Amino acid sequence: MTKNIKSCLILIGMFVFFAIPIVVVTIMYQYNWHPRSFSYGELIKPIVKINVSNHFELHLKKENLDRKLFDERWSFVYLTDKCDIVCENRLHDLRQIHASFEKDIPRIQRVLITSDKDTNRIQEKYPDLIIINKPIESVANLSSQFNTPMYKAINSDNVYIVDPMSNLMMLYTNKIKPIEIRKDIAKLLKSAWAG
Repeated sequence: MTKNIKSCLILIGMFVFFAIPIVVVTIMYQYNWHPRSFSYGELIKPIVKINVSNHFELHLKKENLDRKLFDERWSFVYLTDKCDIVCENRLHDLRQIHASFEKDIPRIQRVLITSDKDTNRIQEKYPDLIIINKPIESVANLSSQFNTPMYKAINSDNVYIVDPMSNLMMLYTNKIKPIEIRKDIAKLLKSAWAG
């Protein structure tokens, strides 16, 4: 093979390498074709800004909260009047999901909002779980911010996702399996710059 033919093949190869992506994107744009994405959770539209007063008694065994509750981290939020067996199973699932993220563990927190007065047993079992249960009036006000047209948040057994800017953005019903929640959150953490 002569030098000229080699040079020609290299030039053609480079042209194909750089031109094909541009052609594909142009065709996608002209035919308004987008890759399909899928989420197990329900996106909340419009996004709801969660306003948190500073009057809560936060129960957190390991550390004091030195920031606003829903700032800087992605939050799994579960709401219930009393933490029964369903609640405990859901909290266990959320802990397992959280622990499975390894290096991204600091980007996520778990929050239980409840009117249950005695949360010592839950706090012992889940020391890094943030529990909000006092004062009752503030808990009721905070809980109502999670209501959607389809669901009353308290006792719904839904898991709510709050982004690092305190926006309620997604919910997972009790029919969604933990592995499905994990898949969604993994994609979210991979593409998100916040938190």
